[in-house]
Amino acid sequence: MLAVIRSLDVGAVDLFGHSMGGTVGIIAALKDSQAIGRLIVAEANVEPGGGGASLAIARQGREAFLAEGYAKLIDKLDADARPDYGPTLRYAAWRDADPAAFFDSAAGLVDLPQDFFLQYKGLPNPGAFIYGSRTLAAGPTPDTPDPALLEQAGIRTLTVADAGHSMMFDNLPGFMHALVAALDIKA
Repeated sequence: MLAVIRSLDVGAVDLFGHSMGGTVGIIAALKDSQAIGRLIVAEANVEPGGGGASLAIARQGREAFLAEGYAKLIDKLDADARPDYGPTLRYAAWRDADPAAFFDSAAGLVDLPQDFFLQYKGLPNPGAFIYGSRTLAAGPTPDTPDPALLEQAGIRTLTVADAGHSMMFDNLPGFMHALVAALDIKA
């Protein structure tokens, strides 16, 4: 990702990432803060321990996940998908993923460095963190840090009403409003 940004020769780019993608965005900004302008993350892991899904995957162990866990996960996602947007839309990327890479990525979220949050808040522009209101109400986790800690670190926090972790599906207008606010876009 950083190589592509650098090759475009456009200067710093604004970067948004959700969940694992948010953690990847933080890592990218840590590797090259000059390439990343405003960093906006939504329910990204900022501490070791993993979020609910990544921890459940990592606890299975690699061999068990590859043998059975991945197929069971996809079946569960299909069964739980809301009928108004269906399983093919919401989880298409998960269904098409390499199961080994999927496991390794989940395990990587569990095994983040102990000082990852300190590194994140030390970025020159740590940007904004977006929560779904239902996720936030469930209390702090590695991907739902205490908003007060983020605010103290200079990281703006925004909340999408009536939304959980899949905030873009749960409340797309609310999510877009939060993203526009995070980017400080004036109408």
